[in-house]
Amino acid sequence: MLKEDTIILNDYAYYLSSVSVSIVAFYLAYYVSISKGLNVNKPRNLAKSVTVG
Repeated sequence: MLKEDTIILNDYAYYLSSVSVSIVAFYLAYYVSISKGLNVNKPRNLAKSVTVG
């Protein structure tokens, strides 16, 4: 059973677009990982991606 969600973004200043896009991207990644059955509180390879520059 699929649950349909709608995200409505009203008019906002162009310099705030990155904030609103990042919030939407966060929720998208959160719900996709939950639907795949992954533990969202334990990301994989986080230490490697943060320390390797």
